[in-house]
Amino acid sequence: MAEAESCVIAGRSGFYVFRKHPNHLSILIQASMEFRVARVMRKQNISENEALKIIEKVDKMRENYVKRYTESSRYDTHNYDLVINADGKTEDEIVDLILMYIG
Repeated sequence: MAEAESCVIAGRSGFYVFRKHPNHLSILIQASMEFRVARVMRKQNISENEALKIIEKVDKMRENYVKRYTESSRYDTHNYDLVINADGKTEDEIVDLILMYIG
C-alpha cells in the first residue's frame, strides 16, 4: 500500500515494518497513566478501576506483540521520528503538532 500511495498505519509495529521505506515517518503518542485513565473513562463511560484494567491489559498485549515481531519495545523512543506527550492536549492539537512537523 505504501508503495502506491500515502497511508497511515496505526500501531502494528509500523516503525519496524516501514523502517527501510524512504518516506516513512514513525510517531509515538504517549501520555501519563492519569491522562490515559481519564480519557478512557470519558470515552467509554466507565469507572477508573475499569479503565485502568483495560489500559493495563491492552498495554501488555501490545508490548508482547511488538517484542515478539520486532525484538524491540514499543516504548523505545529510538524507534520513532517524533514523540508527542498527549497530556493536556486535545486530539486536534496533536494533529496540528504532527502537521507542523511534516510541514
